[in-house]
Amino acid sequence: MNTDVKILGQDASHIRAEWRNLYALVYRESPTLAHMDPIEREIKALSQRFPEGIAMCVIIEPGCSAPPAPVRQRSAAVLDGLGKSLLGSATVPEGDGIWAASMRSMLVGVALVVPSGYPQEICRSPEETAAALNKFLGGKAPIADLQNVLADVRAAFPKVAAPEKKTKKKSWWQW
Repeated sequence: MNTDVKILGQDASHIRAEWRNLYALVYRESPTLAHMDPIEREIKALSQRFPEGIAMCVIIEPGCSAPPAPVRQRSAAVLDGLGKSLLGSATVPEGDGIWAASMRSMLVGVALVVPSGYPQEICRSPEETAAALNKFLGGKAPIADLQNVLADVRAAFPKVAAPEKKTKKKSWWQW
């Protein structure tokens, strides 16, 4: 690791980390209510250590589904409970193609319909995410440092190879 990122916990479906006043999550699979307990505890502790405010970054790996309603409601309650301590949240669905575009569109739609009490940015790349986090943190964390932090969090939670897909016999209309 190139930065002093602190890994707070992980399992096969996600990793939680912090760096200064940044809380970062990477989801490989949809979170469960059980995941919310340590997230709530850690994010509240971080906001108490940094009364000037914290920022949050959520990285969603390709193919991860949206969490069920109870998890979304609990997550919203946790983040709304931070009040002005949460300076902003940047979310980046990784990948290209229809899944990433659909996930970004869904997240933007939710943000428009259910506005939060904190700024949110839905990003397309680590560079865009670092720029959003820099803005939330008032320019106090250089973009290059934030890019390194995101790279270190990703390196601590290596991507797994997708299972091989069985090829189907092509239909006449697929030729």
